[in-house]
Amino acid sequence: MTSSSDGVIWFGADDGIVRYDGIEWTSVPSPATEQATQVRTLVAGPQSEIYRGTETGIFEYSQQVWRPVFPRPGNPPFPVYDLLRAADGSLWATTGWGALHISDADTTLFTSADMARTLQALVPSLRVETIPAPQSRRTMASVSPCYAGTSIRIREAYRGSPSASRPTVLPNARVSAWAIGLSPSMARSAVS
Repeated sequence: MTSSSDGVIWFGADDGIVRYDGIEWTSVPSPATEQATQVRTLVAGPQSEIYRGTETGIFEYSQQVWRPVFPRPGNPPFPVYDLLRAADGSLWATTGWGALHISDADTTLFTSADMARTLQALVPSLRVETIPAPQSRRTMASVSPCYAGTSIRIREAYRGSPSASRPTVLPNARVSAWAIGLSPSMARSAVS
């Protein structure tokens, strides 16, 4: 579920998208290539466009027309689990292949070294950056803080001593953009 800047509320369902403008409910036809694909996530853009994440990729609905955003036609499907519109207008997605960042300038997938090798062979045109191997929460807490959240709140903040085994939850912390930072070089968005 998401709401667009024009006040419309959008709902993803097993068989498509439904919009509610405060007066009536309207079913939005799925893109022709996505007729049987379940909507996993929705996010609104600044011009009331809607982005739909599915098991095959990301699609944009604008001016009553669907267009594929990612992947390009002819590339393997990218299952999308969640979408986030950043303050700078770029789009972040969690996918079955890694964290995807789409901006006007480029599209970059952040993933493991093994996945990067596979993807570079399958989709040579995709910019891929390797991220460090996952560490346990205990190790992460002893190295540096790790934040994951939205423009409304930080969902989890890993801080503390090496003996910390659970994250510290900061339900009222405010940030301007979400970030996941294991080290300064990994931080792509600044927490303010």
